[in-house]
Amino acid sequence: MVSLQHQYQLNSPGRHLYTLHARSCLVSHHDLSLQDDDQLVSTHNILPGKPIDLENRQPPYTIAAALSFHQPSSTLIATSRFVKDQPTDSVAFFHVSPDGRITTESVLQPKRGKEFRGVGLFDNYYLVAGQSDGWLSCFEWTGDKTGWIEREFVPPVQFEKVVDIKAM
Repeated sequence: MVSLQHQYQLNSPGRHLYTLHARSCLVSHHDLSLQDDDQLVSTHNILPGKPIDLENRQPPYTIAAALSFHQPSSTLIATSRFVKDQPTDSVAFFHVSPDGRITTESVLQPKRGKEFRGVGLFDNYYLVAGQSDGWLSCFEWTGDKTGWIEREFVPPVQFEKVVDIKAM
């Protein structure tokens, strides 16, 4: 990370680094413009409930899947795969403030979807598909205090072995 620090000047457009960590299911925020050794600003759990205990976890492992950014709402969106003892995986929404800091807006579990792989942003919609079950879930940014809510397809949409999706 030290080599990256020298490439960025204070207030440069690329000074904030957001990372989704597969094993811990955390999103970390680093401010690369900070001159000290600790550039970590915050970490946030993407799972419902408490964070993963990495020392005592057992297979099958819950892991992080994808990190996306929705520009109009200034939202980072992270998905998980294989959430233990849950019928569906989770989608976490984080608000990015003008100074780059992130706060947890919500961690939602859709009505359908396991082993999230395919993700896509289309206008004010975030689509996510489960690889193992093929269900397509849709979240809509409402533009108000409600934030992101799930919208169901009628009838439900299901694919086979989804790897990725893009909406245009």
